[in-house]
Amino acid sequence: MLLLFDASLIVFFKFLQIFLWISIPALLMGMLITTVIHYKNKRKKPGHLNGPFFFEKEGSYTSFNNLPLNLFLHGDHQQTRKIMNFLSYSNARYIAIQKDFKTLTEKYQQLQLNGYQNFEQKN
Repeated sequence: MLLLFDASLIVFFKFLQIFLWISIPALLMGMLITTVIHYKNKRKKPGHLNGPFFFEKEGSYTSFNNLPLNLFLHGDHQQTRKIMNFLSYSNARYIAIQKDFKTLTEKYQQLQLNGYQNFEQKN
């Protein structure tokens, strides 16, 4: 019985050795390729913005018409225009989602009220 256990351990260690000889270089090559690709993308877009700009006031998003006149945005005029377009688009999406939420809330309350009235009629 002890010989069988030792033989299976030897086979398992051989399998583990082969598996690691293949997987570790593959993992390292994948990490290297990913790093090189991301580094090249960073070098191509030096003026790229890291994230969207959100101007928040009292929990709600303001439209770009309400932005202060002395607001300074880094970058050229084209980047500023992109930011303003993004803000107006984000504000429109926020308002649409808010209206949808209000409509769904009203429908849910009406459904809940109807279910409660039907339950009272059955009893």
